[in-house]
Amino acid sequence: MVFRNAASFGKRQEYIAVAELLRRHFDVYMTLVDDQQIDCVIRQEKEGKLRYLDVQIKARSNECIPENAGRFPAMEIRAPRDNFFFMFYSEQANTYWILPSMLLIEEANQNKEGVNKGKYSINFCNVTARGVVQRPRFRQYENAFDLLEWNPTEARQLKPMEEDDIQKYHGLIESSRAPLVGRQIPPCWEVIKKLEGQTLQTLAQNKKFKILKVTEKNIIIEVNSTKKERTINFEKEIEPACKALKLRRRITRIEIEDEFAPRNPAFVAAILANLSHVRYMAKPVITLFFD
Repeated sequence: MVFRNAASFGKRQEYIAVAELLRRHFDVYMTLVDDQQIDCVIRQEKEGKLRYLDVQIKARSNECIPENAGRFPAMEIRAPRDNFFFMFYSEQANTYWILPSMLLIEEANQNKEGVNKGKYSINFCNVTARGVVQRPRFRQYENAFDLLEWNPTEARQLKPMEEDDIQKYHGLIESSRAPLVGRQIPPCWEVIKKLEGQTLQTLAQNKKFKILKVTEKNIIIEVNSTKKERTINFEKEIEPACKALKLRRRITRIEIEDEFAPRNPAFVAAILANLSHVRYMAKPVITLFFD
């Protein structure tokens, strides 16, 4: 039974990944033979035109050692092209990474010698005291199913994350958790302060709320439907989410909930969406972009 489980893992994960694509309303077709590095094809139609994406799916199971939870070694990447994508999945990290093949060859390490010369390897996870965690370097690709969308007029320009940006990311997150006492008020506070008195609405359910008061520590809002007030902590919820958005250039509502604002993700996302240079998409998942 163990052998059968291991032998069927790759195929099972292909179906799970395809099911995830279907859940997000992609039109998916499975291939019978994987001799061209194509596990499935996504068909897209827009304004009478058709586009097809070739997708290769790779996964790591819960049964591998933690050091290999996000490691994908000795990969062949044949004929990198704009319509060729890779979907990586780690059971231990419970995360997908979506990468265009043209960027994958930049992000991955290419073996220079040995039996795997010319092949690529990439590791999306680190092992820490908290267990397997996603590497910040690849944050922009985490569950980034929007990269598969056909939206040429609003396509995001991705590029590999530089080492300086990685260190800056860690510094921003740590500094954002420090108290405001003794440090300069962040620029985003001045912008959000101007929203005081305005009525906004959440990005998915269009739930209206009014910003009653903005202080250096809190934002007080009133939800129109209930007339009840809610407090959003500026230091712990708004500021770090704003910094992460500007650094990563992209953040989802789920990430806002998981990392910064577990009680107020919808309201935080709506507030950030009203900042300058920020745009958003509500489907398939609420995602904010900083241009």
